[in-house]
Amino acid sequence: MALGSKSLSLSDLLALSSGDGSIADRLIVFDLRFSRTVNALLVGAALGASGAIMQSVIRNPIADPGVLGISAGASLGVASGIMLLGAAGLWIGLLSSLLGALLAAGFLFLCAMLPSFRSSAVRITLCGIAFSAVLAGITQGIVLTNDKVLDQFRFWQVGSLTARPLEAAAWVAPLVLAGLIFSWFIGGKLNILDLGDDSAQALGISVAMVRTSSLLIVALLCGPATALAGPVAFIGFAVPHMVRLFIGHDTKQVIRFSALAAPSLLLVCDIIGRLVGHGAEVPVGIVTAVLGSILLMLLVAFSARRKLT
Repeated sequence: MALGSKSLSLSDLLALSSGDGSIADRLIVFDLRFSRTVNALLVGAALGASGAIMQSVIRNPIADPGVLGISAGASLGVASGIMLLGAAGLWIGLLSSLLGALLAAGFLFLCAMLPSFRSSAVRITLCGIAFSAVLAGITQGIVLTNDKVLDQFRFWQVGSLTARPLEAAAWVAPLVLAGLIFSWFIGGKLNILDLGDDSAQALGISVAMVRTSSLLIVALLCGPATALAGPVAFIGFAVPHMVRLFIGHDTKQVIRFSALAAPSLLLVCDIIGRLVGHGAEVPVGIVTAVLGSILLMLLVAFSARRKLT
């Protein structure tokens, strides 16, 4: 709340909280920084938890919440909204991206219910990758053939926490909170699923039901988060790996701690973006891509060195 292009002291924040201080400072703290802090908490928790679930369900350490096409669906929704309505205001962008994400999730849910997909996480993953490529191709076709769409879409595509007021967070918060609650309940079953499909079935777990439910939870988390902040890179991929390095491979605990660690990392990246731009803020999506990749490489190197010693 204090750090940014105009930094404030603790005494300034205390004065503002008691009703004193300048109107400009109150606008900066309560109208701008407070709303983006709330957005970072919601988006970070959603991406962290969904990343941990994805990596467990499809048994792939490089899985990302966007691998199932949720982010691609949200992008297509935004591009379509601009093309059809001629503008990408806050509510148009939020609703169109959320609708696109939910439609993509609905398609994948139908695929997951087919008999040929129920028994294989790899097939679901391949279907998600292919579907994401199709949606990305359609989005690029819309964007590249319409200069107005291109001009407005590029700002959303970077990923940012700014210009999203508390009213927007209030729309997506119930969906994110519901997804977090469901993710904590399914964590124990994912631990059993990590033993293998045959072992899980022997222990009375419906593998298809757990896998399908997990995909729905990921969609419930990623759809609103992407609608609120745009496609934010590396948070859902990197944070679960960082958490596992410190607490182990208990999926239930990894989901919970990822939902706490990811907002912290996203807030740090947002603060860095405010400070390094010298008044012209760097979008948080760019900072997460740079900082997240560096942290992940350092952690991989550290874990490899620890195994060698």
